[in-house]
Order: sequence, then C-alpha cells, then structure tokens
Amino acid sequence: MSPLDLIRSRGDGSMSLTKLAALVAHALAAVLFVRLQWSAPFNRELWLIYLGVAILHASYDKTAAILQAAHARRLEGLGLEAGLASAAPAATAQLQAPGAPKP
Repeated sequence: MSPLDLIRSRGDGSMSLTKLAALVAHALAAVLFVRLQWSAPFNRELWLIYLGVAILHASYDKTAAILQAAHARRLEGLGLEAGLASAAPAATAQLQAPGAPKP
C-alpha cells in the first residue's frame, strides 16, 4: 500500500476529494491537538472530545461505505446500474416518438 492509496478511490484509482479533505482535516486536528497538549497541562476533556470526533468520523465513513455497497448490490441484483437507476425509464420514454412501435 502506498501513501497515495489514502486519497485514491478504490474503484478506478482516481483522486478522491472526500478522502483528501478528511485526511487534511484529521492531520490539522492532530497537529492542533498536539500543540495544545504540549503548551498546557494534561486536559482530559480535550482528549475525550478529540478521540470522540475521530471515532465518530471513522464510524460514519464506514457505515456510509457499507450502505453504499449494499445499495449497489441491490441494484445490481435488479439489473440496474447505481447511477442510472432512476433516470433510465424516464430517458427511454422520452426517446420514443408518439405512435412509434415499441421495440
């Protein structure tokens, strides 16, 4: 695993702006947290807030990924693609001229 895999999409290997934003936010929060802890005495509440935010964000990301994968599998089972599921019937209906025989 290369460090660039932290910001690449698993599907096509392109850069994921969502992953990049999360990585930058976590890095800045970690640097700020270390700076605050270095200059002041130990603060238990600050540790709890920092760890809570990090854990909640990781949990949210994992849950969103699981739900998205389940949705894609459900659509795949129906024979539809995730991006075209809602637009396909409407687009097909618009392309047919009135009175034209249906294929």
